[in-house]
Amino acid sequence: MIRSGRLKEGERLLSQRELADSLNVSRATLREALLLLENIGFITIEPGSGTFVSRKLPSSENEEVPWRQIKEYPLQSVFQTRLFLEREMVSLLAISVNSKIVAELKMLTDQMEASWNKMEIVSHIEADIAFHECIANNCPNQMLASLYRHFKDQMWETQRQPVLRAESEEMRISIIGHRTLIDALQAGNPAAARESMKEHILYTAECAGLSKEQLL
Repeated sequence: MIRSGRLKEGERLLSQRELADSLNVSRATLREALLLLENIGFITIEPGSGTFVSRKLPSSENEEVPWRQIKEYPLQSVFQTRLFLEREMVSLLAISVNSKIVAELKMLTDQMEASWNKMEIVSHIEADIAFHECIANNCPNQMLASLYRHFKDQMWETQRQPVLRAESEEMRISIIGHRTLIDALQAGNPAAARESMKEHILYTAECAGLSKEQLL
């Protein structure tokens, strides 16, 4: 509704009760969606005043999308940390992965693709986050998984942020990256899984405005 222009910049949204009723969702689900939309820059929540469409919608072609964690960690540092943690986690998972985990990763990737095709951005991002979280949760080394969860807000922000810049072809390549990673896991190939995760994260970083040279 926002990207299509049905809701204009600066326009005040309905109350949460009215929105939940009109969309036929629970208030809890709506609150999560609104927080995510605020996090990726579509809306602004002003306590006591209401929720408004951002006055300056991010443009994937002409604008840099602001990095919201800049006061804590630079974008470059978070992507470098993702490279370190997620490559190791997925290579270890490749040794012990089972059909249930593979099926879950395939299902989440299908959800990502279907949501993107319908331009359901929130659902797309949620499935993407769940995909990477699934790898962490099933990693045999739970100390690495705990480190991932400790910094999950920063990690997840690097998955949300590039979506606002992404064109259809870029997202298609990202989804192919997920499927390539699943193939490596299903084959029980730690080296291929590690390399697939590396290429996937580097590509995501590129979509966020960083070069490979800045991360390696």
